[in-house]
Amino acid sequence: MQTLAAAALMLAFLSLFLPFMGAALSLLWSALALLTFRHAPAVSGATFGLNIVNTALLSPLLMASDFPAPLYESAVQGPGFSAMYFVFLGVHAALFALAVVWRRWRA
Repeated sequence: MQTLAAAALMLAFLSLFLPFMGAALSLLWSALALLTFRHAPAVSGATFGLNIVNTALLSPLLMASDFPAPLYESAVQGPGFSAMYFVFLGVHAALFALAVVWRRWRA
């Protein structure tokens, strides 16, 4: 499990450099960190932190989705930056909270 946690951390670090798929892949790496949190909490916690920083500060996908929003707002356009931003960050935070509760409950 520690090897899997280290792999999740390395893949999360690599997703920092992917311009548009990095934010989507970081959700996958957070799910992998959830599975390994019980056996390697330090490495998995670092993976969660790196994914949250990636989504919160370094994600051009979320910025690109909001670019045309001030030009034409309609119901057809879909969610803008704020909706996607809070959904992505909320998923990371919920997975981290679930991992902490699962580790406390199982320990």
